[in-house]
Amino acid sequence: MTTIACIFYLETNICRITYQEIDDKNFEYIFEPFYKAIDKLSNFRGIQGLDLTLRKEKYIRRNQLPSFIYEHNPMPDKIIYHSFHRVSGITLLEYIARSKEQYFGDKLHISME
Repeated sequence: MTTIACIFYLETNICRITYQEIDDKNFEYIFEPFYKAIDKLSNFRGIQGLDLTLRKEKYIRRNQLPSFIYEHNPMPDKIIYHSFHRVSGITLLEYIARSKEQYFGDKLHISME
């Protein structure tokens, strides 16, 4: 299964996120920043868990829940869901993107591509 979504800073699309299930036990999140868009932003503080100064084409997190996904998860008890990647039959990434609740700690939000 593959799910693709995007991170927006206010209304600007700054990064694509791809979640891929490799098999029953292995998965990965792939972050692909759009540096041309990011470079034009003022007061942008980055994306949790990614060192954007490295200017990597892709940041890959295998078999771990990225801090950005963890922080933007709107579920009330994140500890319980720390190792889960599906909610009500959809991937956690899609669940976050479709949720009406938004993380209050920054101006970033996730939407489906």
